[in-house]
Amino acid sequence: MKTRTRLVDFMKSKNSRSLSWLVLVALCAVVAARSQAQAPLFADDFETDTSANWDIFNGSGNGTPDFSAEFNFDYSKHKIPPAPNTTGNSTRGVKLNVNKNDDVANIAGVSIYPKGKTFSGNYALRFDMWMNYNGPAYGGTGSTEYGTFGLNHKGDKVNWASATDSDGVWFAVTGEAGAAQDYKAFEGLAGAAPSDLRGLDAGFLDRDGDGTTEFEANPTQAGTHPLKAIFPSPEYQSAGAPGKHWVQGEVRQKDGVLTWLLNGYVLATRPNASGFTSGTIMLGYMDTFNSIASPKEENYIIYDNVRVVNLDTEPALSEISVEATDAEAAEPGTNTGTFTISRSGATTAPLEVRFRFAGTATLGEDYATNALSVVIPAGAKSATVTIKPLDDPKGEPEETVSLILAGSNKYDIGAAFRATIKLLDDGDITTVSIKATDSNMYERIAEDTGTFAVSRLGDTVADLSVNLTVGGTATAGKDYDGAANVVVIPAGQTNVVLTLTPFDDSDVEGDETITLTVAGGVGYAVGATPSATVTIKDNEVAPAPILFSDNFDTDSSGNWITLFGANNNVPDYAAQFAYDYSADSVPPSPNSSGGSTRGLRVTVNKADATASGAAGVNLYPKGQMFSGNYALRFDLYLTYGTDVAGTTEHALFGINHSGSKTNRHATAGSDGIWFSIEGDGSASDAGRSYSTYVATNATSVPALVKKSAREFDLIFTKPPYVVAGAPSGQWVDVEVAQTGKDITWKINGTVIQQQANASAFTSGNVMLGYMDTFASIGSQKNFVVFDNVRVVSLGGAAPTEIKISGIGLLPDGRVQITFSASGGDTGQLALEAAASVAGPYAKDADAVIRVGVVPGQFVATTPRGAGSMKFYRVKL
Repeated sequence: MKTRTRLVDFMKSKNSRSLSWLVLVALCAVVAARSQAQAPLFADDFETDTSANWDIFNGSGNGTPDFSAEFNFDYSKHKIPPAPNTTGNSTRGVKLNVNKNDDVANIAGVSIYPKGKTFSGNYALRFDMWMNYNGPAYGGTGSTEYGTFGLNHKGDKVNWASATDSDGVWFAVTGEAGAAQDYKAFEGLAGAAPSDLRGLDAGFLDRDGDGTTEFEANPTQAGTHPLKAIFPSPEYQSAGAPGKHWVQGEVRQKDGVLTWLLNGYVLATRPNASGFTSGTIMLGYMDTFNSIASPKEENYIIYDNVRVVNLDTEPALSEISVEATDAEAAEPGTNTGTFTISRSGATTAPLEVRFRFAGTATLGEDYATNALSVVIPAGAKSATVTIKPLDDPKGEPEETVSLILAGSNKYDIGAAFRATIKLLDDGDITTVSIKATDSNMYERIAEDTGTFAVSRLGDTVADLSVNLTVGGTATAGKDYDGAANVVVIPAGQTNVVLTLTPFDDSDVEGDETITLTVAGGVGYAVGATPSATVTIKDNEVAPAPILFSDNFDTDSSGNWITLFGANNNVPDYAAQFAYDYSADSVPPSPNSSGGSTRGLRVTVNKADATASGAAGVNLYPKGQMFSGNYALRFDLYLTYGTDVAGTTEHALFGINHSGSKTNRHATAGSDGIWFSIEGDGSASDAGRSYSTYVATNATSVPALVKKSAREFDLIFTKPPYVVAGAPSGQWVDVEVAQTGKDITWKINGTVIQQQANASAFTSGNVMLGYMDTFASIGSQKNFVVFDNVRVVSLGGAAPTEIKISGIGLLPDGRVQITFSASGGDTGQLALEAAASVAGPYAKDADAVIRVGVVPGQFVATTPRGAGSMKFYRVKL
């Protein structure tokens, strides 16, 4: 047995993202079932419960079984269509999952084997496979899990990455490309963990000739990456990965060579030097990470139409390759390009080969061709496809046409699955356009820049000077820097970027704009988009009467009510008043004075490992009640750590609360109107990055309006924020304003959500808080800091009449005055006191005015103080 060093470098991003998956409509036909000349050696289509015919083995990191294997499962319950090799539109298969049945996050694996089966010689395992995962493209919280399948097993143990005894030869793949190695190959080792083979040792292919085999897909790779060409988006949600789509798998042993294919594409092929040359087949599933998917119900694998075939009784399949034998074509079209598609093996019969086109050129606009398939004639080894350029008057850069072979039941596709032809322009005039690639700046943050891209379409051989005019309401040198009247696009480049930096000032001036327009010049014409605009969001707001404030420079915890809730009822939260956040390397907040770094630091679910730790905490200022037109404003610093899985948590804040409820996601019994911000920009939980919650009734969870972080990628850019789409790693200015019936939520002057308030919650207290909607414990670096919280009056109609209806002493000795002020709000009213009825009167600084229970009614309370007699009046 040939042994290899086992390298374990799995990386799983608890990218904290979660999305209810949708069945994708295939843009290309699903690969047809491979024809079989003889009856299979073994087959199971799971149309009945065949669990008695299979052996099941499992393993977990803590020794507690945590798996399920559902035979004869009707996968139409998940809105999954019939598998490609199914007859009669049946939707029955075997569904496997692991690490889902309890709330203890741990690694786990399951393997199933047909009972009493042994195969040897030249044979193949074939199956239809659907891998599902939570979250959007590239997954969500805890989404990375592996489908596993192999040959030559004993069938008496679980084969997974963390096994302590292993056998056979097997492969693994993720559904969403969430690991550092999404495609894996293993060899068993008796009495030990399997060898995790890498690169050429595993037999992975180098399809693009860059010297690196392809075994990983991720969102940062170019769209031309070979795996993304094999599993293209949008047909596959995570480009480069086979998840949320039926694929046809095959593991083949022939003449001592192992080959793994998906949809007819060879993913890995190598000599079988393992010593395992006969045995049974294995299907399985494994989670190699200590985190539970959320929602966990969305992570599973389904196998259908499993069969084992004797390859000696089947005609050998040709391997198809493509080459650009004339790799250059040019306008006006007399110079064409040629692809040659070739086959190996027998040539006695004609063979139809299907393909698709990709590249920077557009079919039907830049070039024409005759079909999306070609027939290699009987007796021939190859056939050609001609690319004819289409002439146009545009000056264009060099473009490309790529032919990508498509899978079929009639042939295999090896490393040469794609070829590319250059398409050249015929000297049309260059055009220049401009685009705002980052159209938003926030005045207070110099690093929050705006960018313009000036681009040319056409000849790139020489430098090109482009003239620009500068306009807009902002003033260069006073409000911003970085604009220019002339830019140079360097030789060999298609564009140049202009970066604008905002200047902070103390003026309340509103949002301002910078517009750049391409002007005429030498060597180019003005293109289709001649102008673009960047906006500077003003950070100053008009002064307003302050109804309540707390800068947390001293411990004011006695002035606040703290309420907490958790799924496991364990009080696991921290609310630290007057916390010196410089200890976390957080700079002074923008509205602090004297460089103070004291604030309110809040987090949950960090100190206790009890399962089901999803939790939330709310903080309310005592004795406060606000109505009419007012705004809650504060400085917010939200951050998260990547040291452990579990980055997705939310800052909370709200208005019009009773102050007696704990408001958190998916929990009944809330009140008021409240909001949440996701810290890590993952757009998890079906895109709940920015949410507005409105309570409905005491027995239902609150209704919510949600937006994804992806809607704000160009507002909160990286840098200066730590992740695109989220206001993390920077102090931001937050405002929630109630104006009439309208509720408007802004961050750094950008409207996040705005809606009419149709609820019964029109007045009440304000709330700050934090929540973790997931059971697993997140990083200690996940927290929020609030600072300089204030509630301000936004004015409105002045009260038409003030009437005092009652005055008395409360049991605690305070004076309570009840009055009506039709049409007013608390910010317009003040309680004044005097020692005699004639005055002089002065504003009572200790008085608190809140909204009464009847519309238009208010209640003022104040300490009685020393002295035998006091007189009070209410004034605007």
